[in-house]
Amino acid sequence: MVFGWGTKKPKEEPMSPAEVERRMVALRADIKRMEDAIYGVALFFEGLSLLHAGQPAMIETFQKQFRNVIQADSDALKQAEALVEAVKRDPTQAAQLSRFTVVPCKGHSNPREMERRAHVLVEAYGRLFPGRPRSREFTEEETFSLTEEAISAFAALD
Repeated sequence: MVFGWGTKKPKEEPMSPAEVERRMVALRADIKRMEDAIYGVALFFEGLSLLHAGQPAMIETFQKQFRNVIQADSDALKQAEALVEAVKRDPTQAAQLSRFTVVPCKGHSNPREMERRAHVLVEAYGRLFPGRPRSREFTEEETFSLTEEAISAFAALD
C-alpha cells in the first residue's frame, strides 16, 4: 500500500517563450469568444423580450436567467483579462495559463447551445449593423430585423 504522505509534487517545467505566446494568443481568442457570447446572450434576451412583450412575468424570468449567465461570463472574462495582464507583467506566472479554461454561457442549462445561438446572433448583428457600436440600443424594428436574420441563419445551420 502506498500513501502520498511526504512525497513532493512534481515540479512543473517552465514553458518555452513560444509556448507562453501560443497560450496567450489562445486565451486572447477565448476572451474575444467570451465577449461575443456575452453580447449574443444579451441580443437573445432582446429578441425574447420582443417576442413575449405582453408577458411581463415571462420576461422577468428570462431576465433573471440571462442576467446570471451574463454575470458568470463577465466574471470569467475579468479573470481571463487579469491573467493575461499578470503573465505580461511576470512571465513566471505562465503556468497558470494551462490551468485556466473558458466556458462561455457556463451558467446556462445548455451552455453549448446557448453559445451557438449567441454566436449566430452576433454574426447576424455584424451583417445587419456593420461598424455599429455594441453599446447603442436597438429600436423595436432593429430588434425584429436582427431576430429575423438570426432565425434565417439558424435555419441554414440545421
